[in-house]
Amino acid sequence: MREPLAEEGTSLETVAEEWSTLSQSTRDALAPFFVPPFYGGSWADSQPAGRAKARAGAPQAAAATSTPGGGLCTALGEISDVWGLVRTQNRKVTVWYQGSFAAGRERARAIAAAIDQRIWPRLTGQFRAPLPDGGAGAACQGPDSSIDLVLGPGLGGDNGQQIDYPPGCLGTNSGLVLVNRALSGDKLLAVSAHELMHMIQESYASTTGCSWEGNWLLEATAKWSEDLAYPAFNTEHPYASGFFSTPEQPLETFEREGTRHYGSYVFFLYLARRYSAELVSATFEGLSQARPLAAIDTALFDNGGGLDDEWHEFARHNWNAPPVDRYRSWDRLTTGTTADDYQSIDAPRSHEWYFGPMEHLSAAYNAYDFGSVSSVGHVTVRNPLRGEDDARLQAIVELADGTRKVENWTERE
Repeated sequence: MREPLAEEGTSLETVAEEWSTLSQSTRDALAPFFVPPFYGGSWADSQPAGRAKARAGAPQAAAATSTPGGGLCTALGEISDVWGLVRTQNRKVTVWYQGSFAAGRERARAIAAAIDQRIWPRLTGQFRAPLPDGGAGAACQGPDSSIDLVLGPGLGGDNGQQIDYPPGCLGTNSGLVLVNRALSGDKLLAVSAHELMHMIQESYASTTGCSWEGNWLLEATAKWSEDLAYPAFNTEHPYASGFFSTPEQPLETFEREGTRHYGSYVFFLYLARRYSAELVSATFEGLSQARPLAAIDTALFDNGGGLDDEWHEFARHNWNAPPVDRYRSWDRLTTGTTADDYQSIDAPRSHEWYFGPMEHLSAAYNAYDFGSVSSVGHVTVRNPLRGEDDARLQAIVELADGTRKVENWTERE
């Protein structure tokens, strides 16, 4: 069963990684899924063989059968006549739709207009522009070098997906964007921004190469880009709970079958709203020299801090209740983390909270309610974290008169 909030599938990436181990018959069966849907013979093509019109321009470049879909692309090189297209005014993106889908043309026009008027200016105003897709000189990469965004049936993910050229690894050009044609309204435009952000990410060199190490960063920042492009839509909000509900996991947790990494967008929302979105783009600039966490640390260091120190501020903000409720004013985000353990204290007694070893860049929360105790003279806290360089113990204290204050208990015994 697919996760309720599933965004993008990883099945094609997995197949691409294992392509060299597959039999020829298996490759033949899977090859159509690596061919852009608007080509005859692709996974989305339902027309009889031969009913296709020649693609404009691009020469027939040979593609090795060792590349997923490569042999099929070399044999086809034709665009199916059941697909229509809308080009953006800036000529950077071509939006494809199936003529048999009633709302296809209308939604394709809406996406193209949004890219011209909102998505492209917002995203490229903060980050590099995405690279051309190389289609002018390669088989099965579209008729020209504009990025191909396809409105089609869902494949691999409920909302959208990107397929690299060549499949399975970051390349020297943009890939193919798939957006589920069933989407409409705010969600349609937000997902288009999300997937184009993935194309922008392709334009940055990365020390992680084709490994999964940096995928959490790619997905978290793509999810955050929905807010960058459309701060009033709040399409990213449902994913925040997946992050807030698992504070014990490190920031860079990536779930190939889950959605927690999408919720990590909250960290980049925090950086952008508390400081500047420049910290996010600076992180990507740093990926050519450092791995993701180190690149974030460098960006924060240049901003006068560092990841270790900022993490404690971020963890406190994640409580998202007065007096630390900035997410509400920043982005109308009302969810926040919850206590791992809630204790209602009805009589003077001692209570020990044991939270055990903690992962790096993680947090734990506990709550105590003394409301039923007639008078509390003092509270004694024994701090097992005292002396740990990278650990902090913070408290939000609410007094009887309703006032609340934040205290740092790290150095208290």
